[in-house]
Amino acid sequence: DFELSIQNISGKSQTISCGPLPANATAFFPDDKDIIRLAPGMSTKVQVIIETTAKAAEEQLQFDIVNCKPFFVPISIQEPHADVHVQDEINFGEVIEDGEVHTHQLRLTNLGDAAGKWCFDLGSIPAHVKLTPVSGTIQANGDEQQVRLDFAANGTPGETTVDIPLVVNGQPTRVVHVQGKVIRQSLQLLAVGTSQPLDFADVGQFYYGTSRVVKATIFNDRPCETHYFFETVASKVG
Repeated sequence: DFELSIQNISGKSQTISCGPLPANATAFFPDDKDIIRLAPGMSTKVQVIIETTAKAAEEQLQFDIVNCKPFFVPISIQEPHADVHVQDEINFGEVIEDGEVHTHQLRLTNLGDAAGKWCFDLGSIPAHVKLTPVSGTIQANGDEQQVRLDFAANGTPGETTVDIPLVVNGQPTRVVHVQGKVIRQSLQLLAVGTSQPLDFADVGQFYYGTSRVVKATIFNDRPCETHYFFETVASKVG
């Protein structure tokens, strides 16, 4: 429904009534009156209610004025349609290559006035990205549905960027942009007090039976705890 404003711009009072209306329309003046008298310069509101139709149409509202020609207000009736909204960007950030599944909930909301059959186009989606469910029917006028988006940290290490189209009633409407980065656990061995990698340590010469201490910094630049141990892979004296 909507409101119209009618103003009397003539120099005398006018009696106005609702003329013949389309079969799916109702119009009335304040206090549910169907006729009103307006003094010069005065205005009034007209409440118009139009029932939903299955197809688009062009109609007009007629208002009759006593001893004058009627005037017409054209109206355009749109075909009911689904208007499904969804979050358009999901960023999982950096995830460690440990096989864990990271999850985000997508919420579909239909703000339209008709139900919609929806599905995600999975043509370009990688194996470690999964949607559940991938299709369904959502009702009109604010209906909501949840879709689970999984990002498994078992893909090839590196950046993942994928656009997943949302198709409603056979037409692509929106795109969900998904990104994330799979990284491997790693540690860096640095020279103490610096950010320089420690590739080798020259301990110089020292007497048999004595020892020297070599210090280094172990740096973990990953967003998780990392367990480590040292292993002697080669040993030589002389």
